[in-house]
Amino acid sequence: MKNKNPLFVVTNKGNTVEEAKGILDALIKKLGLDGVLNFFEIIFETIKSSVSPYVSLTVMNELLERLVGELTNFVAQAEEFMGPYRSMAEARVEQALRVFKDFQRMAGVKS
Repeated sequence: MKNKNPLFVVTNKGNTVEEAKGILDALIKKLGLDGVLNFFEIIFETIKSSVSPYVSLTVMNELLERLVGELTNFVAQAEEFMGPYRSMAEARVEQALRVFKDFQRMAGVKS
């Protein structure tokens, strides 16, 4: 289904226009963070495949806690840029934090 009010991001010094799935996707595309997210994904997969399940879980937990902390700080610093989208972005961060805490609870990790 096509979005009735799509969000577009201009990148590559105005040469490329991309449709974004949401405000977080738009922010990632605008700031060019796709490569960084791919890098984190590769790191997580490498850690997961190279250590025992419990050690992997604890290392992943620490890395994810740091990442969530950094993302929370980033959103706090980007308030001026976010303008009218601030409440929507905060809701997304809160949702991500809830999912992360659910993941910790299901994995039996105490924080």
